[in-house]
Amino acid sequence: MVNTILFISLCLSFACHHVVNSLSVELDQTTLAGSDPSFVPDFNNRYFLKDGKPFRYISGIFHYTRVLPQYWALRLRQMKAAGLDAVQTYVFWNIHEPRPGVYDFDGNHNIIHFIKLAQQVGLLVILRIGPYVCAEWDLGGMPSWLLTHKDIMLRSKDTVYMSYVYNWLHVILPKIHPFLYSKGGPIIMLQYENEYGSFGGDKTYLSNLVEYFNNIIPAKDVTLFSTDGNSYSLLKRGSLTNSLLATIDFGIGTNVQNSVNELRKYSYGTPFVNSEFYTGWPDVWGGEHQKRPTEGILSTLNAILDANGSVCFYMFSGGTNFGFMNGAMLKGSEYSPWITSYDYDSPISEGGDLTEKYYAIRKFIANYRNVILPNPPVGDDKVTYGKVTLQYYGNIFHDYKDSFKIYTVKTPVPMEFFNQSYGYILYETVFETGDCKSNLTTTVNLSIQDRGHFYVNSELITILDRKSTNVTFHKNCSITMQVIQIMVENMGRINYQHRSVVNGDSTFNHEHKGIIQFQSDELITSWMITSFDFHHFMHDTLKRSEFYPEGRTQYCFYQGELPKETGTQKDTYVHITSPPFSKGVVFINNFNLGRFWPAKGPQKSLYIPGVLFKTHSTNYITLFETDNCIKSTTDTTVDLRDVPDLG
Repeated sequence: MVNTILFISLCLSFACHHVVNSLSVELDQTTLAGSDPSFVPDFNNRYFLKDGKPFRYISGIFHYTRVLPQYWALRLRQMKAAGLDAVQTYVFWNIHEPRPGVYDFDGNHNIIHFIKLAQQVGLLVILRIGPYVCAEWDLGGMPSWLLTHKDIMLRSKDTVYMSYVYNWLHVILPKIHPFLYSKGGPIIMLQYENEYGSFGGDKTYLSNLVEYFNNIIPAKDVTLFSTDGNSYSLLKRGSLTNSLLATIDFGIGTNVQNSVNELRKYSYGTPFVNSEFYTGWPDVWGGEHQKRPTEGILSTLNAILDANGSVCFYMFSGGTNFGFMNGAMLKGSEYSPWITSYDYDSPISEGGDLTEKYYAIRKFIANYRNVILPNPPVGDDKVTYGKVTLQYYGNIFHDYKDSFKIYTVKTPVPMEFFNQSYGYILYETVFETGDCKSNLTTTVNLSIQDRGHFYVNSELITILDRKSTNVTFHKNCSITMQVIQIMVENMGRINYQHRSVVNGDSTFNHEHKGIIQFQSDELITSWMITSFDFHHFMHDTLKRSEFYPEGRTQYCFYQGELPKETGTQKDTYVHITSPPFSKGVVFINNFNLGRFWPAKGPQKSLYIPGVLFKTHSTNYITLFETDNCIKSTTDTTVDLRDVPDLG
């Protein structure tokens, strides 16, 4: 321990050459395929063979969906300049198949372009296919339309679920097959499922999944692997031992040798790999901004490498949960959605800046390997554009409801049954007032997911959360019909719940959004449903409104012109304060940046990639405020600065 601390201290203060233990496997610096390329685990010697030579890798995670494609090449070059051999990413099923049989591989969904860029930079690629990936991403990357099937059992051998998995794998695996290392490409490994030991233990499901993989890509062409927590029990539940690679994950301060022992107990000959070595941690709304100390990262990294381990930093490059793609965590009954920023206290920040942590890790790797690394490329400086005044652009109920899809149904059902995956959904119904003298109040019992505003005759009665509740309200006896409106926000489907399988069922199967259950004292026979998914939001369809509904101070738009200097397309951060704003969504021109909630925190600014700005026309910022609308134009300002505020 004393020697390890001394070593780290020396590496942080001046260049040093690490003497590798004679039993260690030297790190192969070659990262591009040569003739007859091959990459396989050697279960007899507990290391990998790359082109027949012993090899281990240092890699980092960079999610292509969380960074706009114009920045991919730069960040990959930064990773290479840090001394990394490989880039690892999940493959997010739900963004690639937004509707059954409808596929999207364009823009920041173009994973093939991402793979090609990685190879051009000189990085190997590790893909984690899933179909479940966790990643603090909506429903762990599984499409929400799966939930329209009654009694479906996600992450199981359920025939309906597996039929869709089968179809998806027959789309994605043939696309990546030509880019496998054995075919001259950069992809050295593919992961099936993800941390399944923390969820279930159905080995038939895992075996069927691996069989699907092997039927499309022969086992000889690529190494399949699993990732689980660093304990024998989790590995036993979540991995397969029949010649498949099992890897583990853990963060700083972990007893590395104990983790290796647990892995060896499960699979004696497997190479030691930490597939998720945490450089930080994600943030939830209402929590504190999470950080991890650089010293702890270097200390544990040193122990991993001294144990002949391969390692992957989670995350190496931060990013953003653009739009509505954040997931949520469930601890017992406590629902906690992740914030918009996915900075993760990463070596490369959400906005692409190289941090102190980046330079410390880069220096450590150079010293450990006794190599000279190239100077890392850096992006443009962030810019302060200043304050922008926003004008009131109307209430969504009064001014814009007719612009969205409207349905009529007999009973309220969740948004997934209206082909809606994200955003907000409005439920409206009426019932007869009846005899007010004998019955002045009405009670309804309902359950929603995740957060909603309950109105009667345009008056806000209460704000709802995921807990089932009774709502009692007074009727307006001066009118013959009472109007109920319930606006529900999908705040993100859960992506993780530890050991959530009970009697074969899990919380994942019930992550529908909207009204889940509704009962009333009154006779209600019809509902009108409006789907506010903002999928095709157009800022220029908004018009200044002079109408301001008295008593209803929720769900309105504000818009302002950005300074002409934004045409230089330099990155910035929009700072939103509470008051005047409380909660909602931000758009730059027609692009959904994501959610803001400064009243809750910790995040109080959103990253704006400069490429979203137009170069030769006016740029606009639009806020959709859900909780605290005011018509004043003197206080409704936001501030575009060169630094973020993550709490």
